[in-house]
Amino acid sequence: MNKAFVKDDDTWQDPQIELDPRADIPAGSRNYMTPGGVRRLREELDDLLRQGRPQLLATINRLNREGSGRTDATYIDIRKSLQRLESRIAFLTGRLAITEEIDPRDQDSDKVRFGATVSVQPAEGPEKTYRIVGIDEADAGCSILDAGY
Repeated sequence: MNKAFVKDDDTWQDPQIELDPRADIPAGSRNYMTPGGVRRLREELDDLLRQGRPQLLATINRLNREGSGRTDATYIDIRKSLQRLESRIAFLTGRLAITEEIDPRDQDSDKVRFGATVSVQPAEGPEKTYRIVGIDEADAGCSILDAGY
């Protein structure tokens, strides 16, 4: 079938993808992150740009050469994957643009500030240790020992 008669749906939006890098950052604020957090975001972005995108584009090109129609389920799934990847690239690029890297070692250790490690002794139970981090580094289920800080 001629491509003129096939509608390629580029309007599909994955509801799990956050498109606005400022959506969960208060207006006028920066996205504060530790050096490790910034490094992880940059590594993810680099991986998507150097590996993820080229692999998906190569698959799309191969399917096009093989004559798989734009209505083929595999082709549609790959296009949706590419759209999710492009959305993530745009999000990470925007997020890094508003990120301010704060090194905890440069902070006053007598006060609880961004990047601080805080130990809390509950009335009952073991002492717990927390690290004050930004939204992109927060993981409520992760122990500070597992977080790589």
